[in-house]
Amino acid sequence: SNGGHLLAIAQGKFVHLFSTRTMTKTTTLQGHAHGISALCFDPEDTMLWTCGSDGQLCCWDALTGERLGDRASLRWEYLAAASAHNGQAVCSLASGGQCLLLRFRGTAMDFEEELPKDVRITSLCQFPGSPFVFAASATGKLYAFGPNQTKYFELGLHSG
Repeated sequence: SNGGHLLAIAQGKFVHLFSTRTMTKTTTLQGHAHGISALCFDPEDTMLWTCGSDGQLCCWDALTGERLGDRASLRWEYLAAASAHNGQAVCSLASGGQCLLLRFRGTAMDFEEELPKDVRITSLCQFPGSPFVFAASATGKLYAFGPNQTKYFELGLHSG
């Protein structure tokens, strides 16, 4: 978690939440049919998103373990997730040679950006309060998306 008091561990299709203060497991989240490929907490650690390799997104109350909602994108695979605003997550999904960047409020999608062909975003980072999303691709490129995630620039990290 962002505050450091919770630890989320994906194990196959389950997520185990641990209190780092007491070193005890607080709950096990169950709701995915297949393995979990990405997860993230919101900045206040009240919500947790889990993303499956089978295209399922689940939103959880991080304190109670209650599932707040889910969304299925059956032909897509979630690759990465990040959150910098309460109740909001940014995720990358891939299917074949296509990759999308999606923003969710809970499990309701409110933004979609199709990325250039064969770009696979495998890591996302967004800092609390920042309008920028940083994304790394499988080929070593860094993308920075602006406040509305509609414009981005690419930085090559590998030379040769």
